[in-house]
Amino acid sequence: LIYLSKHTEKPSKTKLLKLLYLLDEFSVKLRGFPMFGLTYKVWQLGPVCEEVFIDLSNSPTLLKDYVVVEYDEKGLSTVKPKRAFDDGEFSDHDMQLMEQVAKTYRRSTAKTLVNITHRESSLWYRVAKAKGLLELFEKGATNNSEFTIDFKDLVAGDALKTQVYEHYLETMETHRALRS
Repeated sequence: LIYLSKHTEKPSKTKLLKLLYLLDEFSVKLRGFPMFGLTYKVWQLGPVCEEVFIDLSNSPTLLKDYVVVEYDEKGLSTVKPKRAFDDGEFSDHDMQLMEQVAKTYRRSTAKTLVNITHRESSLWYRVAKAKGLLELFEKGATNNSEFTIDFKDLVAGDALKTQVYEHYLETMETHRALRS
């Protein structure tokens, strides 16, 4: 979030949430595993990591040492870094991907990024359609769901990336079990 807020214009909460998602999606497409490994739910405005959304909606607690969210008189959010970006926890490939995403979407609005994640070919759209959420979202009957995005569909047809992704999932499950 520090990097994205420094390298994009008008880094609103929604814009940064979409950029986090796109980083994970592009990472899966390129390498077979997500950059951050966040869970994204199918919400009206696209895929959303609920924990990050909640943290950026209030006074950040999980991210309090890294970013602050400021609101203007119209209630529009801007996420600002509280410290310098440290690339020490990112690989060269991670940095290249972040640089490319920031450069590509630097001037994009949150609405543009929502539209990108809503394309008929997107994972969000496929899940929303399969679970009957599109009409509910359009009518305003709901704005969120508990359904999640499964990145495995992005690597279907590529045996090596599928194997990498399945190994990633197994590793994450092992880490969760060890923490329990």
